[in-house]
Amino acid sequence: MSNKDDESIEMLYSKSCLDLNMDMETKLDAWRSYEHIRKHYVLEGDQLH
Repeated sequence: MSNKDDESIEMLYSKSCLDLNMDMETKLDAWRSYEHIRKHYVLEGDQLH
């Protein structure tokens, strides 16, 4: 995945968290969980859907 894709995913994630009015701790915890899964498992398909 390219750096541009990573930035797009993170921007979409941040916007979603803002729309959901998530607190910072929950937002960071969920992002860390996403990164862990992405590094340790193969996710097939488009992550931006």
